[in-house]
Amino acid sequence: MALRTISIFPTRSSEGAKLADRISRHFSMQDTVVRVYDRREEFVSDSIVFSAILTDNLVIFDATRENEDNFDIALPPLARFPHVVIISRNYLPEDFDGWQYGFYPSYNEKTKNSDEIFAYLVTNTTHLLGQREVFERYTSANKRSTTVRLSEMRRATMSGSTAFISFRTRFQTDVEALARRISSGHYGVDISAHFLGNGALVFSDEILTEHRRWDLIRRLSILIEDCDQFWIYLTEDYFNSWWTLGEICSLLLADWKGKRKRIVIYDPRSDTVTDVPMESLPRLEPYQISYLFARQEALDASMQTMHQKISRLVHRILVTPLGVFNPVAWVFCILVRAAGSLHADLRPMLSRFSLEEYVRLMTSKRHWQDTRMFALYEDYWNKKEIIMSTETNAVPAWEAGLRIMINLGRFFDFSGFERVSVLDDDISRGVIEINGKTHKIVQEAPRYRLRISGNGRALQEVDVVRVIGI
Repeated sequence: MALRTISIFPTRSSEGAKLADRISRHFSMQDTVVRVYDRREEFVSDSIVFSAILTDNLVIFDATRENEDNFDIALPPLARFPHVVIISRNYLPEDFDGWQYGFYPSYNEKTKNSDEIFAYLVTNTTHLLGQREVFERYTSANKRSTTVRLSEMRRATMSGSTAFISFRTRFQTDVEALARRISSGHYGVDISAHFLGNGALVFSDEILTEHRRWDLIRRLSILIEDCDQFWIYLTEDYFNSWWTLGEICSLLLADWKGKRKRIVIYDPRSDTVTDVPMESLPRLEPYQISYLFARQEALDASMQTMHQKISRLVHRILVTPLGVFNPVAWVFCILVRAAGSLHADLRPMLSRFSLEEYVRLMTSKRHWQDTRMFALYEDYWNKKEIIMSTETNAVPAWEAGLRIMINLGRFFDFSGFERVSVLDDDISRGVIEINGKTHKIVQEAPRYRLRISGNGRALQEVDVVRVIGI
């Protein structure tokens, strides 16, 4: 039997080298051939990293942020495959988290030491050495290309069913206890419960641009699509948060894509759970679906110029006084639907709209204004703001067979929320006055994103600033 091969890409610091040496000596005793790429002594290119991903049984990549880190060779596939382990002694860029969890700290944890990382690798050795087989099972190759069925592979490798708990931040301590009870089978379900603690993805009182806010909703949507059950920790202020409304809309979008979840309402007052059929929730309108797709795709300002030129041209052709009776619109939509059926990214969206729905959408001035032109506005990218609810708390009531009344429009047009602009001067002073009250502004540790430019890959800092007491 051929020996299994392992590639290790350590950082160039002495601590990174020492950790790589410990890992190499451990795996060398597991009937493996270990190759350590020491960048202090040899040149390591993208092609070497990519070759390791395609050929080795296991790849261990150290993504610790240091003066001389490895992000210049941090290929996107490193974060997407099960036989690649990303390790780090500090928290990772938010768009470069590894497939295998536990080998790096979260943003809230901040750091892990080498001993913790090594111990976790030792504990999971057998599991990690078997992940190459998973990769090969969902990979097909020919002379021209290699295709990996990522979504199938992720679903197949998830350990059991998972539940996502949606809740208001101030109840986090109670939700932590609830997650433990769910995972221990207290409510009669064999499932692993997860939730996003305050700050894990975003702080509830964080100052954000609108672009940043929608980018975070995109990441929330991915987490919700991957879960099997959606639990609502129902409190009287649950629907008065823009974020919880966003989680509900992400749930509805996942259902629209054909990824139906079991919905469970948890009532903390009585410690009881109630299953709620998806039909009890409101349906996303075609306009709202298009709105979500547009904002979840428009993530890079540099890509918008060409998109906007094309959008303006198509807008002039389709949006006319004829409305849905514009014959050009019907021809255009038929052609786009035919072409879209061949495109993996467009197929899910177009296949679930009837032709009439699609024509009504494409001939709507509101659609073009809100789902195509929004990225033209500088405020979308640069205006910093905090969102506060102006609605009165109320727990929605329902009976079996009746719909739960939720005004989803509030999520899209921010009605019922006050959008308070925060100036750079406010941040510099460290205070802001909102509705006659003075609030302290605090700066947290920055987050990071991995950015690709003409100069290669590098980390970009993302400021994390909060308004306390809102």
